[in-house]
Amino acid sequence: MMAINIWIMMLVTSLIWLIRRHHVSALAAKAEAQYELGKMYAFGEGVSPSPSESLRWQLLAAKKRYVPSLLEMARLYFNGEGVTTDRVEGWMFLTLASQFATPRERPSVSAAMNKYSGRMKASDRDEAQKRAEKWIEVNPLQQ
Repeated sequence: MMAINIWIMMLVTSLIWLIRRHHVSALAAKAEAQYELGKMYAFGEGVSPSPSESLRWQLLAAKKRYVPSLLEMARLYFNGEGVTTDRVEGWMFLTLASQFATPRERPSVSAAMNKYSGRMKASDRDEAQKRAEKWIEVNPLQQ
């Protein structure tokens, strides 16, 4: 019984360290850490679930052109999770992900675009493209 309690304490200590590390990295403007912190808030992993905090961290990483966050933002808008469902906004984030994806990230972007393309009209795609161009203009890349 004592060994289990020690193991649980070590696990909790490790989890607290991990959360603090992600917070420190996220506050230091590291996109990957911001993305991971957003996922932690989305699923309540080591923190209280908070859709608004999740969205905030995902958006910060997306503004750094971090493709996993751009894909997550698209998913949130298509599914209306923590935001009002907006297919055009979702496709805008997919358009941005497609534009900034590395060769390694392209299959994930293509899969997401294939998944959601049936929900889009040509006029919606055109509007999403315009929004993506405006988004880039309004959100210049900051390292």
